[in-house]
Amino acid sequence: MSARQPLVVGRWCTRYLASAVISVLMIGPALDEVLASPQHLRRARDDRRASMWSAFWGLGEARRGA
Repeated sequence: MSARQPLVVGRWCTRYLASAVISVLMIGPALDEVLASPQHLRRARDDRRASMWSAFWGLGEARRGA
């Protein structure tokens, strides 16, 4: 609805615009995490510490630390 909002309602909603701006601003900080995840999985696979599935769910470190 937000893309068609000015045509349907005839004006913009401040809450929708603020939400869109906040969402766009969150892309930068989240991008680091998106890039770090495959790096972590690759390191776990290369070191043979845990399976990629265990590393994905964070189970490899829990077992190793115990």
